[in-house]
Amino acid sequence: MFTKQNLLAAFAGSVTLFLLGWIIWGMAFMDFFQEHSNPGLTKSDAEMNLGVVYAGNLVLAWIISSLYGKWAAGNYTPISGLKFGSWFGLFVGTGLGLVQMGTSHLMD
Repeated sequence: MFTKQNLLAAFAGSVTLFLLGWIIWGMAFMDFFQEHSNPGLTKSDAEMNLGVVYAGNLVLAWIISSLYGKWAAGNYTPISGLKFGSWFGLFVGTGLGLVQMGTSHLMD
């Protein structure tokens, strides 16, 4: 769980998640979210705490790395990673998305 390999994977994953999140949500879909999100729930650029955002990405990457290490059981191939990522993304994305849609007014 706290092996050198897992910690390096978590660090690399956290940087990747942070940068891809910035590119995807902060640049590519910025106009869409400005039109469709609830302005009272969104922080301004000056209010955002990027250290907290990075810490969240670090925790997520560590969890993903730990789960993948257990799930793959030594079979670390691109196909096994694609399968794991697909299942993980499907369960987490769909589950959290449905809970968010049913409990909040974040989007119109």
